[in-house]
Order: sequence, then structure tokens, then C-alpha cells
Amino acid sequence: MLHTQLITARKLLRNYKQVVEEVNRTKKPTIVTSNNEKQVAIIPVEDLQDLEKGKAQKSGQALLNLSQLFDTPKKKSDTPKDLATNHDYYAWGGERNKKS
Repeated sequence: MLHTQLITARKLLRNYKQVVEEVNRTKKPTIVTSNNEKQVAIIPVEDLQDLEKGKAQKSGQALLNLSQLFDTPKKKSDTPKDLATNHDYYAWGGERNKKS
């Protein structure tokens, strides 16, 4: 597990530049707390890029899994009529597009 630092929001406000420099220098995340509750994490940009890459790969895998649902011939009535505009809804859930 990564070693993280905890700092208060107040300390971040007072020492923003030092905190950012420390995160960039050590490459270790820093968690900002408020009222003893974790609020956000400050991470190096490289870590964010790695997270985004991983998320994109998972999205690609989800699309492949979705495509396998449509590999077998189905009746036209089995395919949602709004699939073209609401593909994200059918793939990952969430909200449907208002336009259909």
C-alpha cells in the first residue's frame, strides 16, 4: 500500500505551495482532511494519468462485453430502440439521454 500523508484543509490553505512541492518531490499522495474526515487526495499528475489509462481500459473492456450481448442474431424487438442515443446507459447504467 502507498504511504500517504494526512494534512488538514487549514494547513493546505496556509502551505499550498509546500504541500504541492512535497507531493511532486516524493510522489506520495496526500489526503486532505476536514473535521477529521477524509475529503480529497492530492496526487502526482503521473498517478492521475495512470488512473485515467486504467479507467479507459476498463471502459474498453465493458464495450467488448456489451458487444458480446449482440453477437447472436436477435429479433429486432429485442434491441432497445434508443440504443444509439443511450448506449452509455445500457453499458454502465446511470441516466438516459433526454433525446430519444
